[in-house]
Parts: sequence; structure tokens; C-alpha cells
Amino acid sequence: MSLVLLALVLLAFIDWNMLRAPISRWVSDSTGRSFAINGDLEVHLGLRPRLVINDLVLGNAAWSDKPNMLEIKQLDFSVNIFRLLTKGLAFSEIALSAPQVNLEVNRDGRPNWVFNDQNANQAIAIPDIDNLIIDQGSATYRDPRSKTELLFELKTRAGDQNNPSPGLEVVGKGRFNGLPITLNAQGGALLSLRSAENPYPIKASGMLGSTRVSIEGNLLDPLNFKGQQLNFTLAGNDLASLFPVIGVPLPPTPPYRLAGFLDHIGNRWTLQQLQRHGRAERYFGQFCRRP
Repeated sequence: MSLVLLALVLLAFIDWNMLRAPISRWVSDSTGRSFAINGDLEVHLGLRPRLVINDLVLGNAAWSDKPNMLEIKQLDFSVNIFRLLTKGLAFSEIALSAPQVNLEVNRDGRPNWVFNDQNANQAIAIPDIDNLIIDQGSATYRDPRSKTELLFELKTRAGDQNNPSPGLEVVGKGRFNGLPITLNAQGGALLSLRSAENPYPIKASGMLGSTRVSIEGNLLDPLNFKGQQLNFTLAGNDLASLFPVIGVPLPPTPPYRLAGFLDHIGNRWTLQQLQRHGRAERYFGQFCRRP
């Protein structure tokens, strides 16, 4: 008993910052990128040990003109010991304070989120996480091949009386396929994106060039792009202006408004309840495409 008490006392006075260097070397060796913990490293022992890492930085790919791919002001997480011993790594909660992520693809099509000799199409194993919190997050995405440069601000939303389900809020702007874009979106809990069985709810609106877009509905197995079931509206000055986005040439039209329901599962695309409102025109129809 005395040895246990002595061990607990010693652990209470350990300077956990001495682990910063070996952790940084391990991450650097694993990713082939520079990595540093520039702030304090705190460890709180218990049945669910909690670690707090301040000011961590992961370097970018050598070809990028941005030095860092990831910066996090504070990473706070707790580990589920029981599941760690029985099923593998599992987190009770992960909280990210002011994370900044820079994602980009170079002119050869190489993404910066591929490390060392990792296959770009290789699935990334994601551990079990019970709760994920993001506060004041930001992300950028650049692809010079498609003239795309996007900036997003994102945060998680805790459930409240009006909306009991947790969710994700995103505000974005930039250029997509060379066209100016703005976006406001609300989605379900970020971790539910991993579920292939449960639809992911989403509601979004924005501008793409001179086209106003809004959607509301569900994404099916979103990480694998298996399908969508969405009510949508499109409104703009000319359908021909959609060519840079959809890659299909459309005839010039007067100002228009399209509304309908998109049902996409696998290789089947169906547009239902399709309506087109023109100056003095109103059409109804349905379109289905199968391979």
C-alpha cells in the first residue's frame, strides 16, 4: 500500500513537459513532417486519464508555400481506459481550441494530407470518439488545377432546448472552379459523418457566381459519397453560367428558378418534383439517370 501511495505522489510531481521531445520525434518519424509541442503538456490521472497539449504545430508538405498544415492552440482529450484495454484506442472526449487546418493539392494532384509513402486512396483509421468539440476552428482548401481556394470557419454546436441534437456550423467563402462562392451550412454532429447506416442531416445556402443555391436534406454514407436525398433550389440570371460547375453546356436562358428533390443512391440519379419558373413559364417534370 505504501508503494502505491509513493508512486501516486511521484506521479503527481512529474514534469510531463519532459515528454514533449520524444512525442514530437515519434510524430515526425511517423508522418515525415516536422512536429512540435510549443506549450505545456499536462496529464491528469484517473479512471479516464486526461491530457492537455498546448500550442502544437504539424508541418506542411515540402512543396507547399505554407509552412504548417495544422496548428492547434489547445488539444484536450480523455482516454477511455476500459475500451483501450478491450477494443483499442478510444476517446471519451476530444476538444480542439482554435484549430487551423490547411488542406491543398499541388499541380501534380498530390494532396498534402498524404504522409510519407501512404497511398492517397488509403482509408484512414479513425479511433472511437464519444464527443468532439471544436471552438473557433478554421480550414483552408486550395487546388490550383481547378482554380479553387476556399476558407471555412467552423465550430460544433451543443444541443439546446430549441435544438437538442449537437451539430456543426460552417461559414465559407472563396473561389470554386474560378467562381466566387459564399456558404452558410448547418449539419448534424460531426462524428456522425462516419456512420454508413444513418443519414447525415444538412441545411445549406449560398452563392456560386451569380447563382443562388440552397439545399436541405440528408447525405447517405457521406465519407464514401454513396448518395444524397435533398430538396434544392437554384436561381440565377442564365443557366449557361452553370457550365464551369457541372461541366455540361446548357443553352442561354432568361432569369430562372429551379426547384426539386434530388434522390441519388449509388449510380442512380433521380430528379423529382422538378419545377422551373421563368418570366411567364412554369414547368413540372421528373428525370432519372441510370448507368
